[in-house]
Amino acid sequence: MQEAFGGSFLLKLFMVFFIIYVAFIGVALNFAKIYRVKNNVINILEQYQYDGDNGIIVHQKLEDYLHSVPYTTRFEGNLTFQSACPGGDTNFSDLGICIINENPSSDEPYYLVKVYHVINFPILSVLDLPITASGETVVIKTN
Repeated sequence: MQEAFGGSFLLKLFMVFFIIYVAFIGVALNFAKIYRVKNNVINILEQYQYDGDNGIIVHQKLEDYLHSVPYTTRFEGNLTFQSACPGGDTNFSDLGICIINENPSSDEPYYLVKVYHVINFPILSVLDLPITASGETVVIKTN
């Protein structure tokens, strides 16, 4: 009887560590995805020299990019665009990204980009826990 108890205990212990391993890999993949999205959003802003005036072109390029990758975070439920991105450009709220002009009074703006991934834990009663990746563009010189 002792061998049966030891075998089932080891099997349960293995299952617990396997669940922890799979959860860790899932979280790591989500972090990698939001950092890749953030870097590409910054590249698009810099490539098209976003200064607020060409917002329609940049919005279309960002929308095309975000539809080509599996990024579907939207501001819903308890997490609203105003609470997650105070002072952000509302033109990009439907894409789930936050773009804030860090130097609005100058002709040489640079932008803070925040990309979100919202996690729900209904079992733990924690809803809408955002994971944020943020970065800045270089100074965009307008002619």
